[in-house]
Amino acid sequence: MKRSTAIHYKQPLPEERSLFIREIKHVYGAEKTFVKALPKMFKAATSEKLATVLEDQLAVTHQHILKLEDIFYILELEAEVDLCPQICKLVDETEQIIKTKKNTAIRDEKLLYNICKADQYQIDSYRSLERLANAIGRKDVAKMIHTTLQQKETTGKILTEVVMPEVVTQPTHI
Repeated sequence: MKRSTAIHYKQPLPEERSLFIREIKHVYGAEKTFVKALPKMFKAATSEKLATVLEDQLAVTHQHILKLEDIFYILELEAEVDLCPQICKLVDETEQIIKTKKNTAIRDEKLLYNICKADQYQIDSYRSLERLANAIGRKDVAKMIHTTLQQKETTGKILTEVVMPEVVTQPTHI
């Protein structure tokens, strides 16, 4: 008996594909929202390390947006933004911090806190997106998403291990 050497791909369930499409639009919206806010954040930072990391993150976020657009293209989908309420809320809070707090270490600490929350939210979103890509049988897309996820995790480590010790130097009383 001859065995078939053909590769059989798992047919994704319509719900899985639909969820993946909704989630990639959501992540795309989060990145587009965040990229607009980053220049204000790094200009408002008084810590040189924080400003530098945020400026670097702006360039990396542009790359993430391009990669998501590549994924839309690969999947023959229109690159559509689904606004992410969680990121929009964090951006709004951050803009309020910039407006109401003077150039102080406390402002840097609050900026850093919101940036870390946004970063963690995006890490979790990319993890979910990677799992969904695998679930619909798109290992090529999952690999692209995994690369972005690794970059996000590296940024998170830099924020918490390098920048945070400099910015959060004393306990603050709120």
